[in-house]
Amino acid sequence: MVTENTELRIQELQEETENVKYRIEILYLLRGEVALKVNQENIILQKDDIHVFNVGDSVEELVLKSGLAARLYFKHSFFSKCCGIENFKIECSSTQNGMDVSGLRKLFHEILVNYFEQKGKDSFLQKELACKIGELLVQKYLVKGAPTDRIQQVLFYIQENYNGEISLAEAASRLYVSESHLSRAFKQETGINFMQYVMKMRLEHAVEELKQTDLSILQIANDSGFSSLAMFNKAFKEHFGETPSEYRGKYKKQELGNLSEEVVYDVLRDNLAKRNLVEEQISKISVEADTRTGEVCETPWQKMINIGPAADLMDQQVQKHILLLKEKLDFEYVRIWGIFHENMRILPFQKGERPNFRNLDRILEFLLENRIRPFFQIGPKPFDIYGVSRKTGGNRNEEIVDYTPQEWEKLLFDLLEHLVKHFTQPANKKSRLK
Repeated sequence: MVTENTELRIQELQEETENVKYRIEILYLLRGEVALKVNQENIILQKDDIHVFNVGDSVEELVLKSGLAARLYFKHSFFSKCCGIENFKIECSSTQNGMDVSGLRKLFHEILVNYFEQKGKDSFLQKELACKIGELLVQKYLVKGAPTDRIQQVLFYIQENYNGEISLAEAASRLYVSESHLSRAFKQETGINFMQYVMKMRLEHAVEELKQTDLSILQIANDSGFSSLAMFNKAFKEHFGETPSEYRGKYKKQELGNLSEEVVYDVLRDNLAKRNLVEEQISKISVEADTRTGEVCETPWQKMINIGPAADLMDQQVQKHILLLKEKLDFEYVRIWGIFHENMRILPFQKGERPNFRNLDRILEFLLENRIRPFFQIGPKPFDIYGVSRKTGGNRNEEIVDYTPQEWEKLLFDLLEHLVKHFTQPANKKSRLK
């Protein structure tokens, strides 16, 4: 799982009888060969091919050569809410002449590499890349206003509501037609009646959950829209000729944990090498040097970001964002100020008492544990500046405590003494203060 609106699966190829897609699906063939029958159209996918299925597509899969596939699923509502349109389709297939899918391949490579580095666990980067893939689909491959037929709108309605209360009457009222008219039109288009189609979609969802998750049978029944376990078992056996438990026993999860990591990495390594992604990244490396001496110029400003008031670093949400930025930007230093602000509670209540560095220690321990070095700016600094209309609204500066130069000198000495004692002990292996 990547987000609540998207899902990523890595699966060995296996034959599938006709099923109706209830989500938008991107199939990326990492290895092997498969024959597809999509809405009566025959398509052959080979290694490195990409094909996008839309909601309501009727699909059969026949494996011609065993292999491995990555599948990224999107809820239809994810696109409709982002685009503000209900009726659309994604037209994207590398088998179409002249269609460029190189951008999708590159994003898929990035998300797959991160997926395996994280051993199948979610990460901020996976979520970001999934959204980038969705954005690329919208920008390059989305066809607005198509399809516009009413039956397709009914299919969208079923896809969004199959796991809850759903009725032909509600679908008809949404389209401003009679139930009898919609019922006839729906059966003529799909070959089955409305509730049979709803049942089929619920069972399709249940089958995927049985094969790909360890959820209980009861949980799968509830998630698929069945009001009771008994009703689910009965409907499942009538359709498949066996109980859900028996069906699950015939399949094993086709996720990363059951695939050979060596095989998976070999496939990815081969794909990455052929796409020259490593060489592409190396070609972007630049070096700044002194033309007179040939020595490489250090650029410390490229290794540092400004965080702001030190007290903000005590907020867990701020810490999460810093770790995300660290992952993306790989900086070494953070610049912070306001360590003597009242929010840090360092200054003693009465002159002559020892300062309290507890909050500062919490901040430094967080930074050093994550291989980030602090850069302190000592002295007053504006916390924020805001404007109202055309005139400055004001600012909230760090308060200047009425200390003499000698008292400030003593405070700074206490700070340095504390840092040396607290962060340069031999037992503290994570200490990296400079």
